[in-house]
Amino acid sequence: MNAIIFDQPDEDYRKAEGFNASGIKKFVRSAAHFKASKDEPQESTPALAKGILFHHMLLTPDAPLRVAIKPDDYDGRTAAGKAWLAKHAGMPIVTADDRAACDRMVFSIRNHRNAAAAFGQGKPEVSVFADWKNPFNGEVTQLKGRLDFVNDGNAIVDAKTCEDARPAAFASAAVDFGYFLQSCFYRDFLWNPACDAMGKPEWKKTDFVFVAVEKTPPYAVKCYCIAQGTYELYRPKIEEEIIKYGLAKASGFYPAYPEEVALLSPPEWAVRKEVNNAMKLEATVQA
Repeated sequence: MNAIIFDQPDEDYRKAEGFNASGIKKFVRSAAHFKASKDEPQESTPALAKGILFHHMLLTPDAPLRVAIKPDDYDGRTAAGKAWLAKHAGMPIVTADDRAACDRMVFSIRNHRNAAAAFGQGKPEVSVFADWKNPFNGEVTQLKGRLDFVNDGNAIVDAKTCEDARPAAFASAAVDFGYFLQSCFYRDFLWNPACDAMGKPEWKKTDFVFVAVEKTPPYAVKCYCIAQGTYELYRPKIEEEIIKYGLAKASGFYPAYPEEVALLSPPEWAVRKEVNNAMKLEATVQA
């Protein structure tokens, strides 16, 4: 299926078949980790609940709230507290402090010239489905993604909360959390192919923009446009993981790490550290 769906309920998107960016990130570690994430889904955490609230306030503030905000006077030992908890059973729970922090993060984005422009005219929470054909055996894998925002300009836009929005720190986080992989997957494997398949080449996007906002005061904002060479760097890796996913799905075999015994050596940074320490010791002795 190749489709772009605006205003699709989140629960409908999540029920739909498809290999998504989160699945690819899991598959990079191992097929077994991907399978475990499907068989034993992660329970909601305070951080995940806060993230849902942040995206709701930024992207779809008029939609029904998918989290419960704990009252300031909440006491789980009282009858009122137990009744409130029962009423919101199954919903992620956030605190009033979380709500205040999210409000300030959204305010920072709305009052940042480039961030506000990125999230200006366009569509939020866009569901995209695209067929990917294996070049070796012709088998088709259904891909899917839920894009934060597709603006009326040239960009797909994604909001990220972070500890440090400065370039070096955010680039490191982008590697650790798979943001570069996500940007390539969304643009080159979902949105643009779906546009072509639907006969809407004029909808295709050239850019992917991350709007990074820090989670603590002063809730600083920095915008990043993914360098074009990044797509070429990550495209082969994504293709490799989709092929591996297809093989695992067909065989029902989802292996973890290779069983061979591996040699273990210190990482380069540790070697450099020990060499530097030895050089400092030698200089001290000679002095």
